[in-house]
Amino acid sequence: MASATPEADPENFQVLQGPKRADIARDRYDCRVIQFVDHEDGTALVGHVIAKLKVPNENVCRLQCFLDDDCVSCNFGPSETGGDNVCELNNSTDRKHLRRRKYHTFQGSENTCQSAPCINNGKCQYGFTDKTFRCLCPVGFEGELCEREECTLFDFEHGLSGWMITGTAFNNQPTYGDNPTARNRGEPSKHKGDWWIGGYENRPSPSHIAGRTQGDGPQGTLTSPSFVISGHAFKFLIGGSCRIAEIRAELLVEGNVVHQATGRCSESMIERNWDVTGYKNKVAQLRLVDSTSGGWGHINFDHFEEICN
Repeated sequence: MASATPEADPENFQVLQGPKRADIARDRYDCRVIQFVDHEDGTALVGHVIAKLKVPNENVCRLQCFLDDDCVSCNFGPSETGGDNVCELNNSTDRKHLRRRKYHTFQGSENTCQSAPCINNGKCQYGFTDKTFRCLCPVGFEGELCEREECTLFDFEHGLSGWMITGTAFNNQPTYGDNPTARNRGEPSKHKGDWWIGGYENRPSPSHIAGRTQGDGPQGTLTSPSFVISGHAFKFLIGGSCRIAEIRAELLVEGNVVHQATGRCSESMIERNWDVTGYKNKVAQLRLVDSTSGGWGHINFDHFEEICN
């Protein structure tokens, strides 16, 4: 059985007590607020214990419930072996599971998760957001209640974590800012956000000098993490080479190339679309291919977005 420390940073927590309820509020990360509104002496809730701790007093038991995002009620009472008291953290407030237990106290929260608001097997956690609960959605779903199928978006604003690189063409990616304009190319990149894939460019951070390039020499591929197709189409920005046999974006479905696209031999990207109505619920990947070192031997790419409605 774990032991809980009674100390807590007073800047992080507030315990507000009244004759029939106690609130615990976390003022910083995650902003969780628990309202303990149910108090019954001589009972304990059984069958839903997720943790059992040794604590010095009832206040620390409530605090431990607050610190566990899945806890919505707690049982407090003396240890059978003496010493510190026992605190049981529960993931339910259903009173039909209450049983008589001498010298113990049950404390239940308001628990707005009891109505099971999260759908599509989403996990409800009480005490978060203005709704007083949040839903942790399974893979493939999103939204406040996990009500929407999750749509894929690769916008490169957070780097290339999870992507697979072969060769050297994409070693300096993604590119920061409109590097073609910085080198007076006369063809703005027309990217979205701050970051994009610029196969000719060499500006992998704001601290790198704008306008630097790596040229058309490097070759290689850049392959996305796998995703499940939920929508009916993808739209994206593409530029660079106009020779699809050498430079292209590919959509792979279950390992097979089902769509290809290339640019117009211009640094300025344009929007293209792929229809994927026949591939819903299949596993896919996006792959960028650079297989030449000649003129226009690079690809520009940005904002690969799934259309789900």
